[in-house]
Amino acid sequence: MERKGKLILVTGATGYIGSHLTRELLKQAARVRALVRNPAKASALERLGAEIRTADFTQPSTLEDAVKGCNLIFPVAGTVKEFKPYSYYWAVNVEGTRALAEAAIEARVEQFVHISSVWVYGADAGMNINESSPHMKSGFPYADTKLEGERVVRRLIEEQGLPAIIVQPSEVYGPWDPSWIVRPLDMIKKGKRVLVDGGEGLIQPIYIDDVVEGILAAARKGAVGQSYIICGSEAVTLREFFGYHARMLRKTRLPSVPTWLALTVATLSEWGSKILRVPPIFTRQEVRITTVHAAYNGGKAQLELGFAPNTSLPEGMRWVEEWVRSRPSYCKQSAPAGCGFEESPRKRDMALPPEGARLSELCRSRLSLHHTAEAASAVSPFPPGSGHTSVSCPHRARSYQHKTLWPKSDCPHRAFSSGAETHGTTSSRSAPSASP
Repeated sequence: MERKGKLILVTGATGYIGSHLTRELLKQAARVRALVRNPAKASALERLGAEIRTADFTQPSTLEDAVKGCNLIFPVAGTVKEFKPYSYYWAVNVEGTRALAEAAIEARVEQFVHISSVWVYGADAGMNINESSPHMKSGFPYADTKLEGERVVRRLIEEQGLPAIIVQPSEVYGPWDPSWIVRPLDMIKKGKRVLVDGGEGLIQPIYIDDVVEGILAAARKGAVGQSYIICGSEAVTLREFFGYHARMLRKTRLPSVPTWLALTVATLSEWGSKILRVPPIFTRQEVRITTVHAAYNGGKAQLELGFAPNTSLPEGMRWVEEWVRSRPSYCKQSAPAGCGFEESPRKRDMALPPEGARLSELCRSRLSLHHTAEAASAVSPFPPGSGHTSVSCPHRARSYQHKTLWPKSDCPHRAFSSGAETHGTTSSRSAPSASP
């Protein structure tokens, strides 16, 4: 679908996927209406040109006005909160989806790109899962309500002509990601992260920039009524995936416990949290997620949408690690002065960069930077005024050198160096975190 001149609604625009998608659309000069629960978190998007509207998916009546006048809707909003009751998941992921879709039909929206999840195929879906594989429940709130939400969309496609395309991302990760990056790192740092049954569970993570590209490809070329799996290029064990996190924090290994013990501790943790009215250390849902065993086939998206992920897991985790190195709260205590565990990274580390959330792509393609550990720590050999500068980037822990392709005052990194920008927060995910 051609987006030029169209009014685009993005729900969950301050969440992780939604904020990246919104910023990319704004970068493409699209007219974007950002639907959020808390407008205070959307100030950065508003400065970039988004029209901010408030709504609550647990109150469907608040959605109707937001949809009016829109041509295209990206329903990214959903809940992955670990510590909410099942009824809350149902209200947001199922009834909220139903209300938004029905409002879209009433408003005669041209396209409805529903963001679902590969978890609709079940936690133990097996190998080589594709869009024709059976859908099944997983036994935990996030996955089961995402499945029901997708079923609602499919019924409305068939019965009322909802012009919907369904996108099913796998486990999304990247800098600032609260679920698969920030929470696991936080737990490893505190010594609370363990592997379940040796971390033999299987996932297929995808980098955030690639997810955004996949969603936009579906909007451009996807067919109404069709679903598209947007996944990483390789399936990996949870042991390998969280091994990256451990190495970022200079940990040599993560302990392992059997499933029954992890579930027992999680149950006790949940009971204790209700009595003490504090979040549990981890939940049974998180334990079950670490025992998943599923690998996906993204061939349909490649064939029909022309989409294939550009970021391998090692490359994506290099970007994440360099972002981690720029966050003092994550640095190992034996690191250089100024690093330590003095403060919690929870809220601050979910900030988004000021000039859009795709600086990693800018660094890779536009600047054509090539970094090594030696170059990163070297003293700049370039004299002042030579056209070279040493700058700090949230993806690069230490100063590095690059030849500017524009005047120094226009360097996109200067906002990070000055610290003048106020960052927004993120909350939404394609799948819940796995951090027992």
